[in-house]
Amino acid sequence: MTTRSPSHPPSILRWCLRCVSSTAVIGWMAVIFYLSSLSSEAVATLGLYDAPVFDRLGFFKSVAAHMAVYAALACLIQAAIWSWKTGVGATLGIAWAAAAAAGVYGLSDEFHQLFVIGRSVSWMDVGANAAGAVAAVMAMRFTFKSISPMLRLGLAVPPGPRRSA
Repeated sequence: MTTRSPSHPPSILRWCLRCVSSTAVIGWMAVIFYLSSLSSEAVATLGLYDAPVFDRLGFFKSVAAHMAVYAALACLIQAAIWSWKTGVGATLGIAWAAAAAAGVYGLSDEFHQLFVIGRSVSWMDVGANAAGAVAAVMAMRFTFKSISPMLRLGLAVPPGPRRSA
């Protein structure tokens, strides 16, 4: 009987991770598409976006919302890429690819809004989408680069109580 090392999970686990991460990307893109197909008035009454605390942001409320939505998309894309590529860490190329994919989707989403009554195309939104995506993948890369040496050394997990045999 052969045992697998922790760096090589069983094939079924790897495929489950790939399916879940890819489905999460597609699902989040569908949510973005749905939200962008609503009129501006309908979007303004959704969930946290309508909370009084966010009214203090004024104009920046829309920018913050775009950045947050596309930051989440970029993180999901980066996680999906990591699940399909074996032996790949937090490389800069992967981060830029995830940010670019999220940015291109943001551009296509703004184009989609040309055909939605009550919505318009905004280059400010395209910039906020790209800025959120870049900030998120760089934060993920920095976090991964900071934590991975600790994981290799076993420092990231606090030691549990010792049991005597």
